[in-house]
Amino acid sequence: EAAVIDNLERDPLTMEGMDKDKVAELVILMLNDRCLIRDEKDPDTKFYPRVRLWQTDSYAELGQDWQVKLKELHDSYFSWRQESLFESTARDRLKHLQGATTMLLTGEDMGPTPACLTKVLGDHSIPGLRIPRVTEGPPAGYPYNSVASSSTHDMSTLAGWWQSLSEDDRTRHWNHFDGRGAPPAECTPAVAKHFVSKLLSSPSLLAIFPLQDLLGTYEEFSSKNPASDQINFPGTDHYWRWRASVKIEELEQNSAFMQHLKNMVVGSGRVVR
Repeated sequence: EAAVIDNLERDPLTMEGMDKDKVAELVILMLNDRCLIRDEKDPDTKFYPRVRLWQTDSYAELGQDWQVKLKELHDSYFSWRQESLFESTARDRLKHLQGATTMLLTGEDMGPTPACLTKVLGDHSIPGLRIPRVTEGPPAGYPYNSVASSSTHDMSTLAGWWQSLSEDDRTRHWNHFDGRGAPPAECTPAVAKHFVSKLLSSPSLLAIFPLQDLLGTYEEFSSKNPASDQINFPGTDHYWRWRASVKIEELEQNSAFMQHLKNMVVGSGRVVR
């Protein structure tokens, strides 16, 4: 975009009824409305698929056969055809990151990821994330080189997630967590405590929890509206606005709550008494 604006400043293009900003906007839209991008060094014989090319008007005007072929080209180009590049780049950058700090690095390995990710993280002893809604199976099966958690800042809280599940999904997860009887419809403090305790008892190297989920295990601090406790809503301007209903200093001075947390941690076997 900067290059287009710079070129239009040096060589203005006029269109009836449009100021220079509107002209620049139109030119940028036209340049982006293409499925393939020419190679800068070999523009006549080499082309590359545009990211999310199916969102362009040019793609929409093509026949179904062309659309299928271009979509296959796009998906292969941005996945397995780049595996060697993904792996070499990751190894080089991780080498520098680990050499610059004594802190333990962790990797967000959820969602669509390169095929090489698990091996690269393992070779560098970098634990990945294990979160019930993303990781299928019981916490007892989590690998040692991992971080167990109930949620992240970009997800709904444990209670919010649980109450959004269908009955079948609740049953599946309840069984993974060795729940007794039918799965409860609501994430009461007892249910939240059960989930957190199971995650604490997992083989994972670390177990880290959002404050909301820890508060949710205790009746006095349990949220009445779990949907309002999500920190970030990706794709919106709602970021980092959540505030706890109780101060950290007050929690530290609440001996009953601190004993409650201690009992869960000690009971999980993570602390040698």
